Amino acid sequence: MSRPFRSLGHWHKVATLAVIASLLCAVPLYRALDLQGSVLDVLRRGETAVDPLRTATDVQRGLVEHRGLAREVLRRAVPPEDASDAARRARAAVLDGDIARLHQDLARLAHAPAAAEAAALAAGWVQLDGRVRERRIDATGSDAAHALLLEQNLQVMDWVLQAAATPDRALPLTAVLPPVPRTVADADDARALAALQSWSVRLAAADAGLREARARVERDRRSMALACAALALAAALVAASLARHARAPAGRTAPSSRSDAPPQPPAAAADIPPRPAAELLLRRLREPAPPPGDAPAGRPGTGDIAARNDDAVR
Repeated sequence: MSRPFRSLGHWHKVATLAVIASLLCAVPLYRALDLQGSVLDVLRRGETAVDPLRTATDVQRGLVEHRGLAREVLRRAVPPEDASDAARRARAAVLDGDIARLHQDLARLAHAPAAAEAAALAAGWVQLDGRVRERRIDATGSDAAHALLLEQNLQVMDWVLQAAATPDRALPLTAVLPPVPRTVADADDARALAALQSWSVRLAAADAGLREARARVERDRRSMALACAALALAAALVAASLARHARAPAGRTAPSSRSDAPPQPPAAAADIPPRPAAELLLRRLREPAPPPGDAPAGRPGTGDIAARNDDAVR
């Protein structure tokens, strides 16, 4: 295993180690992406719940205001055609529109229990409005009927929160949205309207926070997805290069990693300066030896060697 790794080039080794380190980071990166996906799912579910909750809050406010107007009309025994009943009729018309918008929001949410509770709320409201308009109910009965409708609307809001909750309950939606006010039905009109106003402000702030958080998480997920794609591309390139290296002939080995400098080409023969003395010496040494009669036997004398050196130097 170590011999093929030693035969790799320097950049092959660095790239292989980088890919191994990237693979070690892949598991926590995948876990982070999965967690961000869960957070993004909660944020999207929260956004789908904001519109029905906002419309249900308008319905609550309309029921509280209509309760006070109906109580005043019924206690004074105002005739239905009297001008003082115009404010109640106008508020009832606005409440009709709020209940219709609630049905539309719940249809987009596609939650059957919430839609069924809203249908019961709408039927009860139509019946109560007719009884108040025709003066077939007194002020005490009107307050009780309004309280029942307020409780039904609270049940609709609970169903909306449950529909928007995550299936595994790992990240509850109550950590994102404010709690629903529960004392509206039993409180007096002023306190109930103040509680609903505070709830509306907190709901608007939660909606803005949801949108900002979702945009930030989506931006982070895009960055992490690009990083994963870059790691995958780098791993593929290194794998292809290593495969080409493994298929190369045995004689063509990669350059050693001990020296990063590229090999220099050998110098040309013309670049070597001439050496006349050395060439002359070699030429004299290559000459044939004189006949035995011309020179005494044995090794040449010192004078002959000196003479040859002088000639070579000249």
